[in-house]
Amino acid sequence: MDSASQTDEPSATWALAQILAEAGIKYFSIGSDPIRGALNPIGLLNYRSPFYWEAPNGAKVLVWSGVSYTGVDDMTWGGWNEEAVRAGKYTPLLLGLQRSLPLFLSHYEREDHPFDAVLLYGLHNDEIPIRHFGSADIIEWWNREYAYPKVIPATQGEFFRYVKENSGSKIQTLRGDGGAYWEDEAGADARIAAMHRTSQMQILAAEKFESIANWLKPPLRFDYAPFRAAWKNVMRTDCYVWSDANSYSRPSSYRTRFGEAAHRAWAEAAYQQTWDLRLVAMDKVAELIQTDTPGAVVFNAESWSRGGFFDFELEPDEILIDPATAQAISCGSLKSLNGYQEVRC
Repeated sequence: MDSASQTDEPSATWALAQILAEAGIKYFSIGSDPIRGALNPIGLLNYRSPFYWEAPNGAKVLVWSGVSYTGVDDMTWGGWNEEAVRAGKYTPLLLGLQRSLPLFLSHYEREDHPFDAVLLYGLHNDEIPIRHFGSADIIEWWNREYAYPKVIPATQGEFFRYVKENSGSKIQTLRGDGGAYWEDEAGADARIAAMHRTSQMQILAAEKFESIANWLKPPLRFDYAPFRAAWKNVMRTDCYVWSDANSYSRPSSYRTRFGEAAHRAWAEAAYQQTWDLRLVAMDKVAELIQTDTPGAVVFNAESWSRGGFFDFELEPDEILIDPATAQAISCGSLKSLNGYQEVRC
């Protein structure tokens, strides 16, 4: 795999170019939301495409920035025409593409755009069922009717390779950050954003500890059903739709309030599920550690050695002893509640 794409979310921070290049990705296309993000309205990246995006470390990926993530669908109108609407039967016409494609191509008829091919990004809209008619039918009809310009169905890798082979020396290089224009919702609901990041860490830790327990004692089965349920809520929380599209202008509308309520419910469920899964997994591992006296097990969910503090609950007359040195571990009291202390050691 040497190509990648990003649809809808208008975020292209500079680190992404380096991450893609180091992952072996040569070609990258962006179909951003032109309303919420300024990649194209301000940076005019759609007019300057294709271009090499140079990462901070000097690595490059070849990029096309689409004016929309539903370009083909928008231009073909899905085959819509008034006669078909009256008849109540799907009979597509070239009406939409005949009007839209010349306008689209006119933006690239410039002296500083030396390429003979452009990428029509977005065959189909999102969030609706995939249909087996419409845009594909129109493209076939167009090529039968017109000798030029040709509309060629292709993968984006095929498009980028064509550009490199025919105009590789004319491709400009751009450096810098494309911004992260969808983070306004994460910032607007910072508590949920922080909770979600914690859930992501907790579920990964739970999977690691479950694997360790199963490796140490195979009868301790790894039941993945609750993990699937937790991942579902993690993924729902991770959806870019945190609220209604008009939440920034109508923060008190019912669509905003109920959209946020659903999103927060997924986040809170994921947080509790991942917390429980991690606790159960740690308990399995802890039960396999044999000691002569009661003790506490401190877990490190990372793949490398690390130090730092940990929190614990102690009775007023209790202390923790380091089994390696037989010395008391220094702990500071965070708060005293109902006869016990929350300490940080």
